[in-house]
Amino acid sequence: MPEGRHVAIIGAGAVGVISAIEALREGHRVTLIDPGEPGGEQAASYGNAGWLSSHSVIPPAEPGIWKKVPFYLMDPLGPLAIRWSYLPKALPWLIKYLLSGWTEARVEKTAFALRDLLKDAPLLHRKLAEEAGVSELVERNGVMHVFPSRGNFDHDLGWRLRKRVGSSGWSSMPTRCVSASRTCIRATALAWWWKKPAAAAIPALTLRHWPITRWPAARSSCAPRRRAEAFRQQARRCRHRDW
Repeated sequence: MPEGRHVAIIGAGAVGVISAIEALREGHRVTLIDPGEPGGEQAASYGNAGWLSSHSVIPPAEPGIWKKVPFYLMDPLGPLAIRWSYLPKALPWLIKYLLSGWTEARVEKTAFALRDLLKDAPLLHRKLAEEAGVSELVERNGVMHVFPSRGNFDHDLGWRLRKRVGSSGWSSMPTRCVSASRTCIRATALAWWWKKPAAAAIPALTLRHWPITRWPAARSSCAPRRRAEAFRQQARRCRHRDW
């Protein structure tokens, strides 16, 4: 096996730590750079919990969403709230965003790509939890979507695309609404979920079993200029290494 490289990863959140673990598995030497502890309360991913869902393949941009953009922009707490002075700079991105979901065919293309990214996510998270010794925090359960009528169910783009791209495990059945005396459609799918918000720190627990160089807080919590200079020196040492 050829000698691995020295990889520097900036950020010890969930993404950074898992990237470090995978690099270590491939035989590389890793330096993880972060002012705090991996998986600590300062990490962007700390406290997150939710579904480990392989069927979440529908992108936010869908046909007709452009009709909602004006209302989003007028709501300072809306999902697309931006400063009006920044709108000229954001406009190119907004146009690309709208075009990405302009037609059902474009959304379907994105859904296929997301399916390939997410199809193994539940099993990979479960494996990571087992390596960290906290497999009990991951529970296999289900998720339920309720539609107000058969018509809403049949015309839902997300439901059609999930079936088309092969998002498995779905079933549907008529049921009764809890809050109204009309027939609803309930769609269910198998899904896994984290039982505790602190599960976001699981990658950091797994990391403890690997030999890794961590950039300590004392060297990275100082002024930004000193942090940049320290990283540049470390990067120079990596660059001069004989790969």
